[in-house]
Amino acid sequence: MKKTSLFWILPLLIVALLAGVFLYVDKSLSKVSISWRDTELKIYPCIERPYVVTHLICPHEFHYKSAALEPPLLILDSAGRTLTYDQIQKLKWVDYLERDVEPPEIGDDISAIYYCADITKKRVK
Repeated sequence: MKKTSLFWILPLLIVALLAGVFLYVDKSLSKVSISWRDTELKIYPCIERPYVVTHLICPHEFHYKSAALEPPLLILDSAGRTLTYDQIQKLKWVDYLERDVEPPEIGDDISAIYYCADITKKRVK
């Protein structure tokens, strides 16, 4: 009976391990990266999927400050999109209480709030 138990445990462990690796890789591939290039903020996906970036967020004191992108940025390919420093300065930056705050400076840590359009799309018949 012990050999039979071990016979089933090993394949189940392998399947669970592969599922965990797949879920980790899929999650890390479907993210949008942001980096500063001189005075421009480069926003680009790890894989070619359509993404919609709705907000930028940045650490501020003990919370975050955010700015809505109106209209949202549509990213269709791995080339991504670029925002200039002037464009970032012109956005309305607010803290968690919706009070106006100063925009971030060049090199500040900025993240994005986004969704993957091909995953969240509404199916049409």
